[in-house]
Amino acid sequence: MALAWAAAWAREEDASEILVAVAGPMSGQYAQFGKNMLAGAQLAVDNINATGRIGKRKLKLLIENDACDRVQATRIAEQLVKQNVALVVGHHCDSASIAAAPVYAAASIVQISPSTTEASFTDKRAGPTTFRLAYRNEDEGVVSGTYLAERFAGKRVAILHDRTVVGIQLSAQTKKAMNAAGLVETLYSGFIAGERDYSQLARDLKAYRIDAVYLGAYPSEVDLIYSALRSEGLTMTVVGSNLLSGAFMKTPVSPLQDGVLLTTIAGSPLQSGAMTSGMGRATGDTLALIKVTTYAAFEIWAQAMQSTTVSAGTRVTGELAVKIQQGRFQTALGSVSFNKKGDAMVPFFTMLVSKGGQPIPAP
Repeated sequence: MALAWAAAWAREEDASEILVAVAGPMSGQYAQFGKNMLAGAQLAVDNINATGRIGKRKLKLLIENDACDRVQATRIAEQLVKQNVALVVGHHCDSASIAAAPVYAAASIVQISPSTTEASFTDKRAGPTTFRLAYRNEDEGVVSGTYLAERFAGKRVAILHDRTVVGIQLSAQTKKAMNAAGLVETLYSGFIAGERDYSQLARDLKAYRIDAVYLGAYPSEVDLIYSALRSEGLTMTVVGSNLLSGAFMKTPVSPLQDGVLLTTIAGSPLQSGAMTSGMGRATGDTLALIKVTTYAAFEIWAQAMQSTTVSAGTRVTGELAVKIQQGRFQTALGSVSFNKKGDAMVPFFTMLVSKGGQPIPAP
């Protein structure tokens, strides 16, 4: 039995290829995310193979389409385990990642999700081979809430939302972080999205003597509320979320007015010699970020492979997981390490201000 296993292991060691996989929605309504994952994965595999960073053996990329379906994601995970893949970069949708994670973990296969944001993915971590190279849902609120607490300490802050699920979540996360940093809001409330006149809301904020207002809302509402405030002669600071980033992209929304602050996806330097000009920048662009985080996931795995005695990375990927957990890696995202939950310690969000129709670092 032992001799048979040793012979099988030797054959595996002699194989010219190491199987790695990217798994995500390659079709369906979320296909644009899957396509960006695939673009980052293919570029990474090509660069790793071209530079010989893991020795003479080459990576073979398997492309798996889960269509953001948890059942399909589980089936894919089971198939990849049978194929003895060394790494899975995926999945994208929260439900798919969470469903597949226990399958990979049970087989000690390293899984690095480049885009799963649901907190429970790592709060209820499937195992030590499970990692997240993406922001958590609450991370944006931590940036905006901390900024408000520091910039407006001792002043009057209102936190408002448009009563949508996303708006409520963003506002609640901002409130929680701001409170934790020592500032309690003067007003926390919702407003009706889709209105054309927010004069009464502006007058209400004036009555509360608000110094700054956080708006968990989309660009159209933020633009109208900002205009209503200025019509009332109010110069209070307006802070929004990453939802406003579309105003700086090529999307059919009105540009942000000067002075509006927003949390947005931090720009990646993308200056790694291995990167190509086709990657673009990630500032404010979720799709570009996913392409970069997917690329970086392969970089991290390759660097861990270089620092371990494991040459195949298939049967004993647990050793690689320890290297990833304890290491610090130089990637397209910059320097990356992981906390005890398996979350990447990366500043995914930053605070910007609109000036002349362009986003610049906030003071």
